[in-house]
Amino acid sequence: MMKRSRIYEMTLIALFTTLTIIGTQITIPLAFIPITMQTMFVLCSGMLLGSVKGMLSQLLYLALGLIGFPIFAGGKGGPQMILAVSFGYLIGFVVAPLAVGAVLRVLKKVNVFTVFLAGLAGTLVIDFFGITYILTLFNAFSAKPIPVPNVFAAILLPTIPGDLLKVAILALTVPYLYRVLSRQNLLPVKVANLSGNK
Repeated sequence: MMKRSRIYEMTLIALFTTLTIIGTQITIPLAFIPITMQTMFVLCSGMLLGSVKGMLSQLLYLALGLIGFPIFAGGKGGPQMILAVSFGYLIGFVVAPLAVGAVLRVLKKVNVFTVFLAGLAGTLVIDFFGITYILTLFNAFSAKPIPVPNVFAAILLPTIPGDLLKVAILALTVPYLYRVLSRQNLLPVKVANLSGNK
């Protein structure tokens, strides 16, 4: 039974890795950083798998891409991606499920409000790592440091409406999925002690 449970958990981790790869293919190109649907699956991994297993699903995604599989946005992959301006967001993907799962554990409920807050927390983590990495790269390799307000205006502001929409979609769908999967005992861990609005 324990071995079967471990195999099931590994399957779920691989499933969310696959969903993140699929989400990468749905892209809205912008000047610097493309908007993809993969962030929805990154956040959802923390909501349904919990902090650690959600993180592992994204760590696997990152490792496969760095090995050379063309699974990052734009069909890119390989160790050279470490020097890409978008690499900070990939680091954020690994950390975000930890924040998402932590918020739900603290709030002890999985409903529209708590999922929305958890999604915002995960999104902020992704943006923090993404923008920090961009500033670090530009300031390291450019003779003229890029002003922080310029980065926010060019990269963060255009993504806010899309990020809020994705978090709202998760807030409307994840509580239902959580209740259904929890009743069927299909969740690898309970990311919160309570589900629904009770």
